[in-house]
Amino acid sequence: MIEDIYCGILNKSYHSQKFKARDYWLVFKYSSMYLLNLFFLFFLRSKNMSGNPLRKDRIWVIISSHNQYQASKFLKSMGNTDFVGFNYKTMKYGADAYVNFHGVLKYFDLRKHLNVARLKFGASVIIKYFNTFIKGIGVFEFATNLLVDYKPKAIIVTNDHLPHIRSFVHAAIKLKIPTVYIQHASVTQNFPPLIFDLSLLEGSVAYRMYGERGNVKFIGMPKFDNFLSLRKTKKPIKNTKK
Repeated sequence: MIEDIYCGILNKSYHSQKFKARDYWLVFKYSSMYLLNLFFLFFLRSKNMSGNPLRKDRIWVIISSHNQYQASKFLKSMGNTDFVGFNYKTMKYGADAYVNFHGVLKYFDLRKHLNVARLKFGASVIIKYFNTFIKGIGVFEFATNLLVDYKPKAIIVTNDHLPHIRSFVHAAIKLKIPTVYIQHASVTQNFPPLIFDLSLLEGSVAYRMYGERGNVKFIGMPKFDNFLSLRKTKKPIKNTKK
């Protein structure tokens, strides 16, 4: 499972990318900030700081960026969905509440994750993306407990490769909670296999990019549905060049 959590960011496609001294400094900076935040949240001991409590028996739409929210906001019309963010910034994007990773530090087994990832992907690529790598440590165990407590009817995500999101998905799979993936941006052949009960892709191009697909449906790009009325359809555009 650990290998699958990281297969979206530590695969061979990243080995060719060159890093400069400033890039390593940024990795160190963001890694330190994340670890300090975990210590702060651990001692704060609060599951939610948003003022909007997480609700039981709802469909959770997991978002961690504005783009992900735009790709899934059409689900708000369902009425039984809660948009759950991974940090307080997602409240600005449209999240109803956000998960405070107060308990992740309890399960933060760095050595175990490093040993597995090093053998699979190599030490150099882990160093390059260490700030993203550590965001997958302890999240599976934390997410499992969280999902047991709140019993969501389904988990919907719009990102299929970030470690903390894949950890949540694996926790849902373990607990037999239905999982759905909605494509929110362009994909490449380096993306991990689709492990969801249902994957909603933009079209055939994205479909061909994934090696293992499972249950897939095409839905286009719902975030552009509101612009369909602006299409110019009455007068055809002609090429005036001779």
